[in-house]
Amino acid sequence: MKFRLLFLFLSFIIVNAVIAQKGILPNKIYTSLEDAEKAPENVTMLDVQGQAITELNPEITYDNLVSADLSTNEMTAFPEQLFSSPKLKTLNLGNNKLEFLPKNIDHLLLLERLSMENNQIATLPDELGKLKKLQQLSVFQNQLSELPETFDQLISLKQLDVGRNTLKTFPKNFEKLNLIEELNLTENEFDSIPKSIGALQNLKIIVADKNQIVFIPDEIGTLKQLTSLYIGSNKLSSIPVGLCGAINLQELNLSSNRLTKLPVEIKNLTNLTLLTLSKNQLTPFPIELCNLIALKHLEMNFNKILTLPTQIGKLVALEYIQLDDNLLTTLPKEFTLLKALKYVYVSNNKLTEFPIALTYLTELKQLYLEQNQIRYLPVEIKYMQHLQLLHLNKNKIEFIPREIAALTSLRTLSISNNLLTIFPRELAALQGLKMLDVESNKIIEFPLIVTKLAGLRILNLNHNQITKIPQDIAQLQNLEELYIGWNTITSLPKEIGLLKNLKILWLEGNSISEEEQNAIKALLPDVQIKF
Repeated sequence: MKFRLLFLFLSFIIVNAVIAQKGILPNKIYTSLEDAEKAPENVTMLDVQGQAITELNPEITYDNLVSADLSTNEMTAFPEQLFSSPKLKTLNLGNNKLEFLPKNIDHLLLLERLSMENNQIATLPDELGKLKKLQQLSVFQNQLSELPETFDQLISLKQLDVGRNTLKTFPKNFEKLNLIEELNLTENEFDSIPKSIGALQNLKIIVADKNQIVFIPDEIGTLKQLTSLYIGSNKLSSIPVGLCGAINLQELNLSSNRLTKLPVEIKNLTNLTLLTLSKNQLTPFPIELCNLIALKHLEMNFNKILTLPTQIGKLVALEYIQLDDNLLTTLPKEFTLLKALKYVYVSNNKLTEFPIALTYLTELKQLYLEQNQIRYLPVEIKYMQHLQLLHLNKNKIEFIPREIAALTSLRTLSISNNLLTIFPRELAALQGLKMLDVESNKIIEFPLIVTKLAGLRILNLNHNQITKIPQDIAQLQNLEELYIGWNTITSLPKEIGLLKNLKILWLEGNSISEEEQNAIKALLPDVQIKF
């Protein structure tokens, strides 16, 4: 997840710097328990992650320990020797098999960063509240159903990650944690966000995806430092007008909810650069979104959108737009104004023609128009000279125009499940092409022009009507994967053995005799072959 709180990130460097300022610079970071146990009094920084450690030596204490990373080991119990390390500031015990946190945790009064993620902890002790200097706490992916009543006493807390537990309610007096900046609640069982959230005026990031949330309070809009709100995969049927007061929001995820409309006031979120509204029930495209002129990334896939407003041309900063799985029949001419667009997804709609407006987008790199009813490619496609990936699968295209030769930046051309029979000779100009997928077309003869594509690595001709593979196949010296299954091929030329980089050869669904199969295996002894 993008906003998983990175506790202990550069923690050893941070702690080292602090120690250096105090004139007690450690000799080194100890990465071996064996070495650390020889001189425990010298150990200030211990990093023994991923060493299958089950416990620490009970007879050894580390009086000067400041930072310890014991993550990704086999510990089933908290190493209580650490309670004799009063200087400890950073402790990572993530990815172990711990079932509880001892009450003695209150001995570590200087602790600033504590990570216990991915364990089996079911409860946290009340004594945790005594860690007044704790700034970062992660208990991500445990078995917590509630937080201790003393949780509000963690007055220095800035980053809290309680994701992937079974929490249903916020702790009492949660609003007292007024220094908190980052909050991860993802994958719990919360059904609402409390109004008291408005008291946490330092909040910058809230991640509450995958809960049962049906209500967001207006007070969330008072969080003037909030830049990221992720609340996708919940049960929201509406968005409060108050939310639109969070004018410094830059990223907003409302995907996979039950939204049928948005408040008009959403137009006030003019600092938004990312907006995700996929998998809702929006029917008209919310015209208010066209005022979000800073928007760079917009996801509207899996809704019920019939048309796009002409005002969409105002989104001149847009670089990425996802419109898959709607009911669009065309794109407005104002799409031509979106000059910054690099990634466009309009698959599984009702397009009957290739949208000419797209050919004006000269910076476009990736275009997905799969599962429409497009019948031909326009000659204007020649203007899309920065295009690197073009997906046109499952349309009704009968031929590729010669103007395809202008797309010299193209690396992937996928046009499977169409009505192609031949290829233009101009296809040879695509010397940068790495992958060509023309599966399930009407191709009768192996297209010789394809053998001129020297850089080709993947060629998919499955499910056509090809009877013979030419000797010129040997020219594809960079070919790694060749799929020619479900044709009417009975043999391969011996030149197939010259493809020294070939790793996969798919021949299933052809009528190839056992004798011929053995011959092919002899020619390609190191290739994975499927008959």
